[in-house]
Amino acid sequence: MNSLKTPILALAVFLIATTVYSSEPVIDKVLKTYKHYASKVLFSPSGNFIGSTDTSNLSLFESEEFKELKNILFTDDVRTFDFKEDQYLYIGGNYNLFSLEQISLSGYFERKNFRPRTSGTIHHIVSNNDDSISLICAGNKFFRYSTKKNKFISKANIYGGFVVNSSHSKDLEYIAVSSQNEVNNYNAEPCKLTIFSSRGISLFSYTFKDQKFCHHGYHGFDDKNNFYLINRFHIKTFAFNKNFKRWVKMKDIPLDFGTPGALEITTKPTQFWLSYKKNVVQMNTKGQVVKSYPFNIGKDLKNARQPPIKSISINQKIKLMAIGCTDGTVRVSSLQE
Repeated sequence: MNSLKTPILALAVFLIATTVYSSEPVIDKVLKTYKHYASKVLFSPSGNFIGSTDTSNLSLFESEEFKELKNILFTDDVRTFDFKEDQYLYIGGNYNLFSLEQISLSGYFERKNFRPRTSGTIHHIVSNNDDSISLICAGNKFFRYSTKKNKFISKANIYGGFVVNSSHSKDLEYIAVSSQNEVNNYNAEPCKLTIFSSRGISLFSYTFKDQKFCHHGYHGFDDKNNFYLINRFHIKTFAFNKNFKRWVKMKDIPLDFGTPGALEITTKPTQFWLSYKKNVVQMNTKGQVVKSYPFNIGKDLKNARQPPIKSISINQKIKLMAIGCTDGTVRVSSLQE
């Protein structure tokens, strides 16, 4: 009798484990299939809209019935975009002499083109709490630009010669940039992380011991402005002291999942959503896996050995996750309780 109980108990434990850690999404819908890989997806703050791009097309969907509202073809690369509430969509890249475009999200989606004289390609846009937007650009420059006055309000230099990655806080007050030193147009040690205020004031910097920790990592903030950098080796945590407005580095948490392809951070509680191969892994701040979402993603369109999932966006209000994939698809899935 005891010999029979052992395999039954083992089977029960296996079933419980797979129920907790692996979950097929209830909604798994392909919104769009591009000719090139989907490089970015993003929900508007309200969750009413979903934006996506494959670097030359920008598509806008409503998130209730997933209807495509607008598709815009650009003549050159679209590198990034950001929503300003449900009012505007700002798009930046290296098209039209490094221009910046605003699309109204009401009426007929009117387009307005700005031509700020940036230092180069726009890699990251943050729609600030006022009428300004912050731009992280090639040439390692930080620009704060007024769309109302159509001029720069402030500028700042970013360390090094190459921007590796950038992210911004939930309250739009802080922007983090990881950047690489440059010698004779080649990558060189060291790499640095810098956290700026939305006005372009450098508040905090951290130098990486090895550039691999910078190049193979993604970063972001939680709702308390704690900052996290996650790579294939560990989770680096920088706790925010709100009284002194400083970040304090905490002890690293080791990881052994491989190199992530994208990161999203959700709050209450703080959780990380990382893409590993064809899965999105939900993880807590201790590095423990909460759940895994598998996706049926096809072959990389460019055969460039890119991670299958290039972008993750999650809206907790409507409990949906959107991903951009290297097979050209943009997918939307429901979050599991």
